[in-house]
Amino acid sequence: MSSRENIVPMRGRGRGATIPLAATDPSPVDTYLARLSPVTRPTKRWEISVIAKELGGTPTSAAWHTLTYQRTVLAFSRIDALPLSLTTKRHLRGTLRAVLRECWRAGLMSADAMMRASDLPQVQGKPPPAGRALTDDQVRQLLARFPRTPSGYRDRAILVLALSTGLRREEMLSLAVADYDPATGRLLVRAGKGHKPRYATVAALGSRQAIDAWLAIRGPQPGPMMCPVDRWDHPRPAKRMSGVRLAQIVRGWGQAIGLTLTTHDLRRTAVTWLLDAGIDPDSVRQFAGHANIQTTIGYRRTQRDLAAEAAAHITLPL
Repeated sequence: MSSRENIVPMRGRGRGATIPLAATDPSPVDTYLARLSPVTRPTKRWEISVIAKELGGTPTSAAWHTLTYQRTVLAFSRIDALPLSLTTKRHLRGTLRAVLRECWRAGLMSADAMMRASDLPQVQGKPPPAGRALTDDQVRQLLARFPRTPSGYRDRAILVLALSTGLRREEMLSLAVADYDPATGRLLVRAGKGHKPRYATVAALGSRQAIDAWLAIRGPQPGPMMCPVDRWDHPRPAKRMSGVRLAQIVRGWGQAIGLTLTTHDLRRTAVTWLLDAGIDPDSVRQFAGHANIQTTIGYRRTQRDLAAEAAAHITLPL
């Protein structure tokens, strides 16, 4: 019997029924990751590696289907002691449940065993809001000065695109030149979270001009809209920019005006602008590509005293 072959309970065949887990079978981790979108997959792969390490193995070597309540509780007691955010610790619990659910779907463990192994205590506390939304003055500073070079025009187009559409990092990187209509500013976002494509629009004329200036330098060749440049600052239209490089670009522009800035901060800024402008939250949810409206509302990072503004609308007949 190979190292990957074990006798495990088989769902739906009675308590004593078993099936072999052959060496050629994909692991529950593989099948779980295959169900995810490219946007989510890298984060979940990292979360699985964190859990597997505390279980004493690797994502592929850990015998997920043999986990018990005692083992998972002890592993997560160590995970909860790590310097991770409350949100990350909650996500790790959800990831474990998802992998165990794949074990159950494959008939590798019973529903009862799955429920027991994933019955973890909840993470207590409420994390502080993550990230920031830029003020109007900060956005003006961010976009005011940029080098008149191919990479400078590209970087400015990236910032303008993110602030105008609220796209996620992977969504921006997956945009092709053919997905953009320069006449209307309409974009086909193919790599939406959860494999859900949608349309976005760069509505402001000035924003479209910034993007068009970069595309004129990039050229009409098929390929990614935001491509890398070589050491001589020549665009490489056929090559895809990495997520790490995009994050470095945004961080560098933020440092230039004294801010710690991420690509998601630009997304939060766009959502905050719309909510502060009084746009219907459900319309903003669709703009952001969120499934849950509470997620959209949670992106708001306003500097205004909303409670005081609401109270000012109350008048008494005195």
